[in-house]
Amino acid sequence: NKLNMWIVDLKDSKVVHSFIECDANYYPLAAHGNGFYYLVWNTTEVHICCTTNISTTAEEHQDNNKPSKHSTKSSQDALKLQLHSLVDAALSKSLDQNQVLFQVQIFFEKIEDLHFLLEIAFKLCQHDIVYKTILQPLQRRIYEMKDYNQIHLLCDLMIKVELLEYILFRGNKSYENINLFQQTCKQLCITFIANSDLDLASICWLKYTEITLKMTPDDVIQMLDAIPHNIKMGSLIIWLRNFVPPLL
Repeated sequence: NKLNMWIVDLKDSKVVHSFIECDANYYPLAAHGNGFYYLVWNTTEVHICCTTNISTTAEEHQDNNKPSKHSTKSSQDALKLQLHSLVDAALSKSLDQNQVLFQVQIFFEKIEDLHFLLEIAFKLCQHDIVYKTILQPLQRRIYEMKDYNQIHLLCDLMIKVELLEYILFRGNKSYENINLFQQTCKQLCITFIANSDLDLASICWLKYTEITLKMTPDDVIQMLDAIPHNIKMGSLIIWLRNFVPPLL
């Protein structure tokens, strides 16, 4: 059918390959050489994809496991398209959350583009922090690549997830209309300070100073200016004890 597709060995009617089910459409085209060609499409994109056939002999199977650059790229593009469709369904809440999470984890294991996966993780965690479980295996892969730009982006996302978890744990509704994921370290600290949440501001500040600290004198002044006039002196002292040392 349109949403599911299988490759079947006609000799014994056994399924030798199942394509991942998601909110996208499949259409088989033809087999040519060692490749099986098919279409994958959703409401906005159409991809021509190729996968290698699963052969009946060990030697053929070994040869077919060496796909060309074209087929590898096509299969990766198809996986990305399917994941995009799945994420769209998750954001529109048209699929069960547990089902989405399970399928997302499968896609995260198969897709090689780590920057793409980071973007998807950002969207999903921003939608619901239940998707934080996809971050740990992604963290391992990114650290193995030693791409410090992606490491920084991942750490930024993980810090924001931790902050949001703490906010939800306390039942604090002051930030329901604020997208914390779109804010920088400075903006987050100012937001928390202005709401007299100096404990949150301290957690945020200390977390970010572990990965990077790029603050100008004007940034520091803006953060100090955000302190409410009616703040409790004890809370202010604790905040300053956390705030000042990384600046020295």
